[in-house]
Amino acid sequence: MPPPTTSSVWQTLWATSPHGCPKWAGGAEALAAAEESAAIRDRLGAGGVRFYVSEDATAQLNLGARLADQGRTEEALAATEKAVIGFRRTVEVNPAAHTFDLAMALNNYGTHLFKADRFADALAAAEESVALWRQLVLKWSLAHEQGLAMALFNLGTCKVAAGQQAEAYAATEESAGIYRKLAAGNPAANDESLATVLGRLTTLLQSEERYAEALPITTETVAVCRRLVVADPAAHEAGLAHALFEQGMMLSGCNRELEARFAVEEAVDIRRRLAGADPAAHLPRLAQALYALSLLKYNMHDDMSDVLNTLSESMVIYQRLAAADPETFADTAREVRATFAELLPEAEGRSRSRRFGRAP
Repeated sequence: MPPPTTSSVWQTLWATSPHGCPKWAGGAEALAAAEESAAIRDRLGAGGVRFYVSEDATAQLNLGARLADQGRTEEALAATEKAVIGFRRTVEVNPAAHTFDLAMALNNYGTHLFKADRFADALAAAEESVALWRQLVLKWSLAHEQGLAMALFNLGTCKVAAGQQAEAYAATEESAGIYRKLAAGNPAANDESLATVLGRLTTLLQSEERYAEALPITTETVAVCRRLVVADPAAHEAGLAHALFEQGMMLSGCNRELEARFAVEEAVDIRRRLAGADPAAHLPRLAQALYALSLLKYNMHDDMSDVLNTLSESMVIYQRLAAADPETFADTAREVRATFAELLPEAEGRSRSRRFGRAP
């Protein structure tokens, strides 16, 4: 007798991230087990027995996810493509039982294609995945809305790569709407995904300098991140700091400098604390926030010694970062140093001659 369907297990794994590709535990040993399982089921599935075709596809999907987690993208693509082919066969026989599996496989396949820089193919897979998730929601169960929200987020990512900004925003906005509804009923299961999708909406609007439209979204993101921090500070404080920084940038773009300063100051406080515990992970973001804060202080006509103290702290951090990784940080380090040199005369009594914009 065949074992029970694995769909509920896969749904649990995939629901944890808008991207859909779960992180697997177990490393090399788990990968070896997945490879052996896939090989056995591949031989059984080759016989054309319907149950084993489905089991082979599931094993290949499992293997593809584990290979991707090891950074072996091309091998992950090959395994996941086998899964897609297998689930297409099972959907032809029993759509009600296997459309869910095919939708998930296509979502994973699109993610691997995107990582391999095959953007056109990734977009096609994402579009088909979204279409299948819509079928699942409309024909079978609203319980599949979480999968649809995930697929829409990934479709938005592919649309950005294709230069289709309006379509990217529409897909991401629809994803956010679904996650809002889901988070209202079950915040613990959906707040993290909601924050991620809202952050993407902010990025899309910011890229077009639509700060007034982005501002309420960043405010919502901050509120969601605060809920996450209450539940698990260690896991989510960095996310809250990022949301506060983005909120500050949108407020500044709307000429609400005082509110922007409060948001960025809170981001600096969080990042300073995090950098004290893990400098490698958090110093770059701390330097970024300090630079932005120094410019906000300057634009608010703060005492120049305070402006330069904040700017100097950012400059020192960027110099350290540039020494260790010049390719990533040298340009920004030079910019911050040039800003410091230009503002220094004002601290020595020169009049203000210009105002500075937002930090990069």
